[in-house]
Amino acid sequence: MEIPFAKIRVQNTSYGTVANALGKYIMELKRGTYILQFDAPGYETKIDTVEISETNTFHDVILKPTILEIDEVSITAQSKKAKGKELMKQVIEKRPYFYDLVP
Repeated sequence: MEIPFAKIRVQNTSYGTVANALGKYIMELKRGTYILQFDAPGYETKIDTVEISETNTFHDVILKPTILEIDEVSITAQSKKAKGKELMKQVIEKRPYFYDLVP
């Protein structure tokens, strides 16, 4: 399965690229051995060593999905009316303070 927009970078450098919408990427590297880091939201980071020769090198990577479980989610909403009531309660509680300021 392709992972669109996964990040690929040479480890310990700022050089990298991002996969396209089909999960394909191109990196131009000189001959040598590189440690590549592959990241994507919802997947475990993978680190691979790649040896680049004089010919084109193809490197496919499989990232494992991370599994997050949430026990319980509580969603609460407060209407504008409820916010207004809360504000009025605060004003009423401070009324004695304002009485002292008015002659």
